[in-house]
Amino acid sequence: MKPCTRLPDTSRQPSISTKKISLKGSATTDGGSIKIAFGKDPVDWKQSQAYAVGDTISSNGNVYQATKVGISLSTGTGPTGVTGAITDGGVEWSYLRTAPTSQPDGTLAEFFDATGTLAGSAATTGGLAAVTFQADFGQGLQAMTLNLGNVGVAGGLTQFASTGASGLSVNNFEQDGIPLGTFSSVTTQKNGDVRINYDNGKSRVVARVPVTVFKDPDRLQHLDGQAFLRTIDSGEARVVEAGEDGAGLLTTSAIERSNVDIATEFSKLILAQRAYSANTKIVTTVDELLQETLNMRR
Repeated sequence: MKPCTRLPDTSRQPSISTKKISLKGSATTDGGSIKIAFGKDPVDWKQSQAYAVGDTISSNGNVYQATKVGISLSTGTGPTGVTGAITDGGVEWSYLRTAPTSQPDGTLAEFFDATGTLAGSAATTGGLAAVTFQADFGQGLQAMTLNLGNVGVAGGLTQFASTGASGLSVNNFEQDGIPLGTFSSVTTQKNGDVRINYDNGKSRVVARVPVTVFKDPDRLQHLDGQAFLRTIDSGEARVVEAGEDGAGLLTTSAIERSNVDIATEFSKLILAQRAYSANTKIVTTVDELLQETLNMRR
C-alpha cells in the first residue's frame, strides 16, 4: 500500500520580505533639511554673502557646509582647505566632499549626509541612484534598496516646483514585498491551470487539468452517464495539455447547451408509447383467451 501524499496548504499565501523599493515623485524646492543634492548643485561661494548653518557651497571643486552663522568677508575664491574647519570671516566652513558632477536642473545628482547616516553610490550621469539601508519591522533587520531613478535623468525622484503641503508629491511607489494573504477564490484557465487567488492581490497555479485525446474519437464506445470506452478503432488514449498536440482549450464558467434533437427524441418517445400500448393489448387478449379456455372446461 502506497503512503498518502500530503498536499501543500494553499489556504494562505506566505509573505515576502521587501528588498527593493522604487519611488517616483517631486521633492520640494525650498531647501530645508533635505540631505540629497539634486541637479541644482551647491551654489558657488560669494563674498559678503550672509550664510546660515547648514548652507552648502561649491568652492575650488569641493563642497563645504556652514557650521557657524555669519557673513563671508574674505576675498578670493572662497574656502580652499580640504580637511577640518575653515574660517571665512564670520562663517565657519566644514569640508564635505568633492563637488558632484553638474546635472540638469530638477534631476537627481548624488547623495550625501554630513553625519554619514545615508550613503549611496557615486554619482555618474545615467547611473542608478539607489540607497541601501536596513530596517526592523519586528522580525529582525532586513536589507532594502531604495531606488530613486537615475542620476541626471528626470524619471525618478525630481526636485521641480511643488505646491503640496508636505513638499513631496509621489507619482509612483512600488515594492517587491507582499503581505500575508488568505484564500479568496479559485479559477480555472482555458489552458487548464487551476489558480488560487488571495486577498492580497496575488495568485498562484496549484494544478493543471489535462486533456485526453484519441486517434479517432468517433470510434469510442458510448456508455451510460456521458462516459466513453476506448476501442481498438479509436486508438490508445493520449494525455496532453490543453491547446497542444491537437487538443482543444477548456471553456470555463460556462453552461453547455443541450445537444439533443428534440424532434427525434419525441418520435422515439411516441414509438415507445405505442409499443407499450400494443404490448398491453396483447396481454389483455391473452388473458381473455385463457379465461375462455377455463370456462370451456366447466
